[in-house]
Amino acid sequence: MGADRADQLRQTAPRREQRRSVRHKVLWSARLACAFDERQCTILNISRHGAQVKLDAALNPGFTVALRIPGIGTFSASVVWSRDNRAGLRFDELPADLAAALDQALRGHRRGPLQPVP
Repeated sequence: MGADRADQLRQTAPRREQRRSVRHKVLWSARLACAFDERQCTILNISRHGAQVKLDAALNPGFTVALRIPGIGTFSASVVWSRDNRAGLRFDELPADLAAALDQALRGHRRGPLQPVP
């Protein structure tokens, strides 16, 4: 195979996402707060570096938010993208105790019914 053909295949091949940590599919109920509002949301996937949430309102990229997960803690994050009432969040610095609580929750997690916020 010539170099031109190899380059062409690399350009058309699907790219694998490069993430710093594994995303875990979940259906967790949580609260998402920003400077002017707080809403119920559902976490669709989560990792040590961020989460995808579904909620009943649009968020603007760049917003700073707090994601409150019952039994785990509150994550400070920035909205990276928002589309169709879903948003991608990137967590700010993750303290060791919060990372440990998240890891513990994920170890015992099996995707199932939505877990309500107390």
